Amino acid sequence: MNSDFIPFHLEQASQDGGQWDYRPWGTRTLKIRLATARDQGPLRLRWANTGQKDGLACAFCGPDAAFTISWGGGHEADVPVRTKDKWGAFEEIEPVLASGEPNFVYFNISHSGELLPESVALTLEAYPDGGGTAVSTLTLHLQKPDHLPESIMRVTLAAGQRWEVTAGEFLPLYDCRWWPARAVTYEQAAVPPLALQRDGRQLLVQWEGQTVAKIVDQTRPLVLDQPDDVKFELFQFITPRREYLALRIWFFWLNTKIPVLALGGLGRHEVPDAERFDLLLRKKDGRVTLACTDLHWREMWGQVIEPPLVGTIGLNLQQKAELGEEKLGSVFKKAAKDTRRDYNPIGYIERLAEDLAQDNEEETLRAKGTEAHVPMLNNVQQVALGADGQTIEVTKGTSTEHEMTSSDVRKVKVSK
Repeated sequence: MNSDFIPFHLEQASQDGGQWDYRPWGTRTLKIRLATARDQGPLRLRWANTGQKDGLACAFCGPDAAFTISWGGGHEADVPVRTKDKWGAFEEIEPVLASGEPNFVYFNISHSGELLPESVALTLEAYPDGGGTAVSTLTLHLQKPDHLPESIMRVTLAAGQRWEVTAGEFLPLYDCRWWPARAVTYEQAAVPPLALQRDGRQLLVQWEGQTVAKIVDQTRPLVLDQPDDVKFELFQFITPRREYLALRIWFFWLNTKIPVLALGGLGRHEVPDAERFDLLLRKKDGRVTLACTDLHWREMWGQVIEPPLVGTIGLNLQQKAELGEEKLGSVFKKAAKDTRRDYNPIGYIERLAEDLAQDNEEETLRAKGTEAHVPMLNNVQQVALGADGQTIEVTKGTSTEHEMTSSDVRKVKVSK
């Protein structure tokens, strides 16, 4: 079973999802493909035999709670199997019908601590909305990667609010968030002169002491004030000559008791939620040439037009006003109406990155992209690609100013 997803047939009482590598000290995606051969009522998903902690919307499993299972979309009361979009930015649970197309649900599996279990069994249950006995179960096994090197580089807290890369000889090969591989593999790499530094509301990405990217925190309260909710991963990127490192920055909102001044539902954080940025850094000079985030379940890549890259997490007051009016609201509506097929753009990104490694900046990629806490890439340029893969239009601006080009990664088309 080599696909990037785990099938879950909801008409079967129980089934085996096989093995799935976890990434030590990292976060991986469990991509569950849901379908049924018979009509059923509204269903939700829960993890059996996992631990809970008061005030946290997630699950814990493994020895010493080595694994945290989280999800997005604000589904605090367990993830719904099937939803329908409401106003382009919200969801409502609905029945699961045999006539409906299969859809995807995603879970984040984060490993922490020094224990590296050989294998951990997980059981996912589908149960009726409102509670009750599971109608179907899926069991899978998290396993330690084969041939795990002893000397793996990690991004860890060095002092104060500064993170640095530890000594090591190996890095994991880049793993797509929405199209993960079942196996985790490692390659040799040199320790880079890379560090991350908190500076007020900004997270600075530094190469040999120079800022090559910055993420501006516009959340209230600041997510940067919650050190356990910000995580970093470093990868060897997949161009043939390995000219890049990929830095992934995760932001998590799992605390259901986040203090916030809210009027009714306005201003309240969407919990649980997870957002990320992927930055491609050229090894020869640390320049960020391409960057990625997500918008309303869509992966979005943009080419940096003037360094350093600037990204934002959360909305400022002006953007919130725009979301309530037209500008950002129209982006969510366009994204929700996009019915084109789910596809993985990484092949194109690999070719574009290889070209940019040689300082050739003639080609660009149209952005695609995110969800609840609305991360954005600001100084990027993007191109729309036609069915033949040819460039049709070049645009500049923020990642929320353009109609999305990728399809909804929650849905999949089936041939008839």
